[in-house]
Amino acid sequence: MLSEFLKFFDSENIALTNCHFLLGVSSGKDSMCMLHLFMASGAQISVAHLNYNLRGEHSIGDQEFISKFCKEKSIAFYTKNAFKSIESKNTQNWARDLRYQFFDELGKKIKADFICTAHHKQDNIESFMFNLFRGSGLKGLSGIAQKRNKILRPLLNFKKDEIDQFVKDKNILFRIDESNLQLDYDRNKIRHKILPTVNEVFPNAFENISTAISNINDSNLLLNNFISNWKEKNCVENEASLKIPISALNRLKGKRSLLFEILSPYNFNRSQIRSILDSLGKSGLFQESSNATLRMEREELILFKTSQPKECEIVITVMEVHEVQFNKDAFQEYIDGDKMSPPLEIRKVAEGEKMQPLGMNGQSKKISDIAIDLKMSYEEKQNLRIAVSNEIPVWLIGHVLDHRFKIDSSTKKILSLRTKSIKS
Repeated sequence: MLSEFLKFFDSENIALTNCHFLLGVSSGKDSMCMLHLFMASGAQISVAHLNYNLRGEHSIGDQEFISKFCKEKSIAFYTKNAFKSIESKNTQNWARDLRYQFFDELGKKIKADFICTAHHKQDNIESFMFNLFRGSGLKGLSGIAQKRNKILRPLLNFKKDEIDQFVKDKNILFRIDESNLQLDYDRNKIRHKILPTVNEVFPNAFENISTAISNINDSNLLLNNFISNWKEKNCVENEASLKIPISALNRLKGKRSLLFEILSPYNFNRSQIRSILDSLGKSGLFQESSNATLRMEREELILFKTSQPKECEIVITVMEVHEVQFNKDAFQEYIDGDKMSPPLEIRKVAEGEKMQPLGMNGQSKKISDIAIDLKMSYEEKQNLRIAVSNEIPVWLIGHVLDHRFKIDSSTKKILSLRTKSIKS
């Protein structure tokens, strides 16, 4: 398996011994296999582990397992804790977005040349099936990219069975994520119910699907090249807007696909694209997405870009520190860690909810009154979020710490809280 692993880097003209690789490792079988292959290759590696705190003690166990392993092997190890907002609807999307955000920021910080994840051939097939059932176009059916900018997936051509056998032969230790065995998520249903049946009926299904993914990916590359050339020839774009001539659009038989590929980066969906095409030539009508507005004129479509998406999700990172570093960052706060009981959750402020603002000697006050005192606008009030521990307010994010969690002379454990908005 090692020789096949090394061939991937040769095919991409990547010199293993001259690059620094940041590996995303969960402590599961696939990522531990990737870690051992990199160790055997002699490459310079660092390991990143993101603890989502979704499985209680099991999440902590995963973090401690990989931390101990890296310490024993003298591998640079970086970890981060995150807590999911109870407003989040899709756990897997939240975890994926946060994971790649963490990898990207860390990769820049430690000057890694590449970031590597342990996706394999079956992951690619599952992604294809998932997107197929959702009615995706060529982009969604093109599978997982083996190389995208600095992201590498060196195990993508390996079957799950090959990884399992390598782990067994090399006596590689790993931990099992029980959530992957449950049918709560659609992807797990595809993995454990649909694909085994497909493989039983069509014994060569996995290889044939992999071939289909490769063919579709080639077609998608051709389409993207055409769209890029068409856009450059016909459209006028700057930082604030994009103008699409209706006459040039109408000359195309596949205009629906072309318009979707142009507008989907601005979060317009296929239903909106159909509505836009039905309304071509009707001046004054407009469509909105989360981060853009499209106005329809008789001769052109005008896309007005906005700098920030309207909808975002707030995530909180909790890290133990040795000292408080005061700064003017409103979205960082410090608390006494022994006074908090995990998990720390983020949610909207409940009607009539109270907290004990720091500086009021433990007296309670309605958060709505705090907002008035701070002269918040209506929009600011609507966007207020509060971090709670066992439903006890800890921090009105960006504004006020609760008195009950303040650091004092008896504090032994200091936790740094930092929040960030990510696209939902």
